[in-house]
Amino acid sequence: MIKNTVRDWRIHGAFAQTPLLAGVLPRSGLHYLTASDVQAKDAVIADLATAAASDIVAYGLSSPDAAGARSSLSGFFGHPVGSATPVAIITSADRADSLSRAVQANALARGVCRPIPIAVLGLAGVGSGHLTGAHARVAELAEWMQAEHGVSLGLVVLDLALPHGELNAFKRPDRAVLVAGDAAPAALDGVIIEVAADRLTVAKPATGEPWAREFALEAVRVEGLDALTVRPGKDVEPSPVWQAAKPAARKVVAPTPELPIVDRYALIVSRGELGTALRNKWLLEGYEIVQSEQAALPKVGEIEGGKREIIVAGEDQLPSELRARATRLEWEAVARGVREDIIVRVAA
Repeated sequence: MIKNTVRDWRIHGAFAQTPLLAGVLPRSGLHYLTASDVQAKDAVIADLATAAASDIVAYGLSSPDAAGARSSLSGFFGHPVGSATPVAIITSADRADSLSRAVQANALARGVCRPIPIAVLGLAGVGSGHLTGAHARVAELAEWMQAEHGVSLGLVVLDLALPHGELNAFKRPDRAVLVAGDAAPAALDGVIIEVAADRLTVAKPATGEPWAREFALEAVRVEGLDALTVRPGKDVEPSPVWQAAKPAARKVVAPTPELPIVDRYALIVSRGELGTALRNKWLLEGYEIVQSEQAALPKVGEIEGGKREIIVAGEDQLPSELRARATRLEWEAVARGVREDIIVRVAA
């Protein structure tokens, strides 16, 4: 019972307690589930999808745990599931039926007795190099769910190998994408879940530290065939396989000694005849006066063991005009092959 939430009302019932899908996934971004055991992977995918799509905290058909309670099936591995969202699961054509049965079995184990919005698609030709067009099929499903039921597709599980470009095509601001594969990238912003035969490890959670929990697989009869469900066990010390990429070490580059100035030129920009005062100012400071880029720039091989300093100055020009002239000078130096022989400054 949830006490004192609305002016002394005592409310009974399950309410979303987390913004995370199944209590582990943010509602956007790219996330990974890696697995060393195929049966365990299918059962965990089905259980996670059921938790995300049902928002039901239930006890289901599982046997009591060591303490005699069935609450180990509440949420997803004991985590509150948050509000429900439709889920799409895409796998290879030969595995679609078994994953569908796993979804039904995990819904039964949770005690979900009403339809939940989970859709499974099997694609042929996956891994053979043919374009699958999987993102187009997801778009069709998302449009249908919105048109027929007024809900948005919130989680796409990709249980197949697709190039990175196709993974990005599934991403939306309000949709999470969970990729099931053999390994997760070392550099990833999303959540990383690792599944072994009897243990689930959240190697990179949305928040907080990594955690792990044991589980057992239990068979439930669906359509005359056995399908495996997940029965969480005790918490255990996490020992994730995935490791974050180490930041690249900063390369320390020794500063290049600055070459000395071997001569000085003043490129004077003037709209008329150059005034005596301006000419004398730069002559007295040791600059040779020129009025064209061609005269200011050295010839190839002319400057040895240093650089030529070129000051761009003027009498009645705007600063922007002088900067533009300096840019023209630099481009001309590039064209002549002497850009490394000069230092260009604009007079204040």
